[in-house]
Amino acid sequence: MKAGINMKTAAKTVCLFVLLTVTVVMRSAGNNRVSVTMGDNTVLTCPLKPNITLVTWKIDPKVGGHCSLGYRTDKNETNTTNCSDSMNWNSRPDVNTSLEIRQVGIAQEGNYTCEVVSTEGNFHKMYHLTVLEEVSFKLYVYIIPFLLSIMIFMAFIYYFKFHSNRLCHKTKPPETDPIQNDTMEVEPYTTYVQKENVIYNSVSDLTVGQNLPQELWPET
Repeated sequence: MKAGINMKTAAKTVCLFVLLTVTVVMRSAGNNRVSVTMGDNTVLTCPLKPNITLVTWKIDPKVGGHCSLGYRTDKNETNTTNCSDSMNWNSRPDVNTSLEIRQVGIAQEGNYTCEVVSTEGNFHKMYHLTVLEEVSFKLYVYIIPFLLSIMIFMAFIYYFKFHSNRLCHKTKPPETDPIQNDTMEVEPYTTYVQKENVIYNSVSDLTVGQNLPQELWPET
């Protein structure tokens, strides 16, 4: 019983850990997290809306101060504030409002937000940029999914073991009372002895009746 409870607790713990891991991964995907290997280029896109009047990229890097890039369609004018040369529009902002980051380094890690103002309303899209070294990138791509698959496999093993134990307990025949078995074994012997005594008494009476004179026979 104690082993079954321990296995059930372990199975719940593994399943909970797997669910939390999957939840964190899904939330990270929903928050537009971007991982880039150091030295590579990357492009971050803005929401595509008709009749855009203003586009602004706001960057809060891990190292250094805040910077921004802006574009006004009514004046066809761009401006840049405190941004390095490695950050710029992917092409002409009136054609493509995406932001290009060239030769990504640790200094470019941080939050990137694109704000779009159009006749339909205001929209924004946020990214969290993480810069990875080549070795860390390999760990992220290969080892983390591998560990996740192992945890899921262990959860399935504990799940099936737990349910198989429950089935075994359900199909196990009920245990019989040893006292009842002893009684059942004794009863046939008692009946046999009683029958032997009856037969012995009958034979004894018959023998005595044959040897005694008639006047000494027992009364019937």
